[in-house]
Amino acid sequence: MASKPKTFKMRGKYPPGGPAIVRQELERLGYKWVPPNTPNELVDVIWTMRLEIPEQRQLLEHQKTNFLPSMQEVALKHMLHKNIVAAAKLNAQKEYDFWPKGYNLPEEWEDFVQMYKDHGDQEIPYIIKPSRQAMGNGIICITHASQLDKDSEYVQTKTPVAQQYIMDPLLIDGYKITFRIYVCITSVDPLRIYVFPNGLTRICSEKFTSTLDSFKNSFIHLTNYDINKFNKQAFESNISKDIKQEGLRCDIEYLFDLLKQQGKDTDKLWDEIKDLIVKTFLAVEHKITKHVQYNIPLRTNAFEILGFDVLVDQKMKPWLLEVNHGPNLEPHTNIETIVKRDMIRDALQLIDVERLSIPILEHEVPEAWNNLQRSLKEGKVEKIEGIDFEQLTISDIWVIYETEMEFQRRGRWQRLFPNPDSSKYFPLLKVDETNR
Repeated sequence: MASKPKTFKMRGKYPPGGPAIVRQELERLGYKWVPPNTPNELVDVIWTMRLEIPEQRQLLEHQKTNFLPSMQEVALKHMLHKNIVAAAKLNAQKEYDFWPKGYNLPEEWEDFVQMYKDHGDQEIPYIIKPSRQAMGNGIICITHASQLDKDSEYVQTKTPVAQQYIMDPLLIDGYKITFRIYVCITSVDPLRIYVFPNGLTRICSEKFTSTLDSFKNSFIHLTNYDINKFNKQAFESNISKDIKQEGLRCDIEYLFDLLKQQGKDTDKLWDEIKDLIVKTFLAVEHKITKHVQYNIPLRTNAFEILGFDVLVDQKMKPWLLEVNHGPNLEPHTNIETIVKRDMIRDALQLIDVERLSIPILEHEVPEAWNNLQRSLKEGKVEKIEGIDFEQLTISDIWVIYETEMEFQRRGRWQRLFPNPDSSKYFPLLKVDETNR
C-alpha cells in the first residue's frame, strides 16, 4: 500500500500558489501542494504569514510551520526600537551601538522636537518609517521635525519610527548600498540562531550625495527595490559595466570580494554583523520564549526566517536598520533566484523538513551519551564554554542531541548561537522588568 504523500499549504499575501522558490523546493522533496483552505490537521508543512494562537496550540508532532509567535518584537519597527533601547539601558550602551538614534512617534514626539532645539534647530536628516509597512511603503526622508505634523493621520495611525540617517554610507561605484541578510531561528527555548553567508546587496538608483536638498529624492537615499524599480533604466545606463549587478542587486559574497580587493577587512565586518544579530535576539528573547512555551507544543514544530537589513558606513561599521518578518522570497533577477533558492534549500534541510533525524528514546540515552563523548574527543562537536558535560540530565542530552543533529544538517547556514564562546553573551540575558 502506497504511503500518503506529504503535503504543504501556503497562505498569506503571496502570489497565487505561494512563493515560487519555496514551493519548488518542497515539491522537489516530494511534497504535494494543497489549497490554503485545507484543514491544518491534514497538512505536514504550513507556510504562512500568520498562525493564530489556537492553530499554534493544535500543531501535531510531525508538523512544521515557518511562524514563531511574538516575532513582532523584532519585526515591527516601533517594537524593535523600544526593545533595543531598553536592552541598551539595561546593559552597556556600547553593546547596542549598532542601532541608530531614533524616536517612536507620536509617543516620543516631544523628545524628537527637543533634539532639534538642542542642536540649534539645524537640519539633521532622519528617515521616517511606518512601523507596520514594508517594501518601502510610506517611508519619507526629512531634515527637520517641522516637516512632520504630529496630529496628521500619517503620524497618528502609522506609528512611525524616526531613525537618524547615517550620513557616510558605504558606496559601490558612487551609489549607496544596504545588505539583506537572512537569519533562521530554529529554536527559541533553547535559543538557536543561524545566518546564511550569502544575501543581497541592494543598490540605490541615483548617485549618492548628502546635500540637504537631496533628501527629497528617494532614489538617492532608499535602497528598496519597490521604490527604485521606477528609476531602473537610468541606473542601468549609468553604473559601471565592471559591476556585476542585475536589477539593482548583487549578492553579498560578490560585494565582499570587491571590498577585499579594495583592502577592506570583510572578515571583521561579517563577525560584527553576526554579533549584532545575536544581540538583537537577546534583547527580545525573554518575551518570545514566553509565548513559544505557552503556544507551540514542540520545539521542532516552528521556525522562522527573517531578513535583517544592515547598512555599513565608510568606517566599515555595520548598522541595523530593521528586521523583516516574512522577507520577500520572490526573485526579481537571476541573482536573487540563486541566492534565495540556495538559502531556502538549505533551510528546509536545516529544519529537517524530510524528518530524517530520528529522536532518541529514554532507553537510548546511554548510547547517545557515549556518542556525544566520542564526538567531543574527536572534535566533531563544538565545546561550549561554561557547560559542564558531566552534570547533564536526560533532558539536557536530548537537547544536545537535537542541536548537534541540526548542526550536521546546516548546509551553508552558520550557527551563531550557541557557539563555543556563547558565554560572552550571558551578561546580556538580564531582563528589564518594565519591558516585558
